[in-house]
Amino acid sequence: LIIIILIPSIPLVKAVQITEIYYNPFGDEISQEFIELELTNQINLSQLIISDNVANDAVTELIDKDSKFGLVVSDKMQSSTLKNYNCTILKVSGSIGNGLGNSGDFISLFINGTLLDSVKYEAKSSDEGKSLQQIEGNWTLATPTPCTKGVDVISTINNTDRKSVV
Repeated sequence: LIIIILIPSIPLVKAVQITEIYYNPFGDEISQEFIELELTNQINLSQLIISDNVANDAVTELIDKDSKFGLVVSDKMQSSTLKNYNCTILKVSGSIGNGLGNSGDFISLFINGTLLDSVKYEAKSSDEGKSLQQIEGNWTLATPTPCTKGVDVISTINNTDRKSVV
């Protein structure tokens, strides 16, 4: 059971939006976890701060590709894996935050202290190998689809906790 609660807000400009969270991959989590971002407007991603319940991370390396999507990943992710992703890559040092929580977490994106987007999720550890994806306005448990819109729906989650400000 995954519970996500919606906090409505009025978005001014959605330059960056969290669209997928791969929080409980099979195997070594630090080297496989990712947060997918939909990039709707030009923005300086090198200034992005990613935060979870415990820690904040700055982007340490930006591999910019002409893509509508970006992936926040650990610098521990293998280069051979990264070559498979045709989107902008935003590396952070070590884990994303203190590691994306398998039972839940609160993820926020900031630039220059301005909140861009945030998502709070609760999950079960039995959801290993699946990701949370925003598909047609609903958060859905699905097979991971990094750098693309998700389509392989496993189940739809009715409650979402999302706050988008900019």
